[in-house]
Amino acid sequence: MRLLLVVTFSAALAACTCGGGSGGPGTDGGTDAGRDAGPADAGQDAGAPFDEFDAWREMRGVVRRSPDAVPARADALVAAKDVEGLFTLVRDDVALLPSTPQGFDSANTQVRWGPRATLRGQAGTPRERAELLKALYLRAGFTAEVVVGVPVPSASCARLLARGPQRALDYPATAEQTARWAKVLPADATLKGPAPSALDPDGGVRA
Repeated sequence: MRLLLVVTFSAALAACTCGGGSGGPGTDGGTDAGRDAGPADAGQDAGAPFDEFDAWREMRGVVRRSPDAVPARADALVAAKDVEGLFTLVRDDVALLPSTPQGFDSANTQVRWGPRATLRGQAGTPRERAELLKALYLRAGFTAEVVVGVPVPSASCARLLARGPQRALDYPATAEQTARWAKVLPADATLKGPAPSALDPDGGVRA
C-alpha cells in the first residue's frame, strides 16, 4: 500500500502560476468561491423592499457561517493564507474513503469525482484528499505538488477510516433576522412535523 503526501510548499507568490485567490488547476480545483460565495445580502439594492429571495439569500449566508460549512471555511483559510489551517481542515474535516471496494489498492491514482467535489462532499479517496490540499495551497498563493511516499510502519488504515469528522451545527441567526424571514416567506416554508433526529446515537454528525 502506498499513501500520498503533499510536498513542502514555498511562499513564492510571484512564482505561483495560479496566483493567490484564483481557482485550482484546471476546472476542478478549489471551491465555488467567486460564483455563489458572496455576502449574505449580495444582489440586494439599497433601499429596495426585503422579499423572500433576499430572505433565502440571507439564510444561505448564515448557513455558510456554521462550523460544518467546510467549503466556506476553506475559502476563509485560503484568503488568510493559513497553511496549517488548510492542512488541518483537509485532515480532520474531509473523511477518508477507500480507493476501491476491496481497500486501498491503487491509492495513488484512484479518483472518484475530483478535488472540488471532494470538498463539497467532505469525503474523498487518498488521492483526492491530496489533490484537494494541493488545490487549496495553490489558491492561497503557495507552490505545491502531490508525490507518492511509503507510509510509516505504524500507519493503520482501519484507524484512518474510523476517524470520522465531528462537525458542529451552529447557525448564527439573530432574532431580528428570523423575524424578518418569517414576514416574507410563505407559511409552508417552515419545517413541519417532528424535529430531525441525530444520525448517530452519540449525537455526532459524520460523513
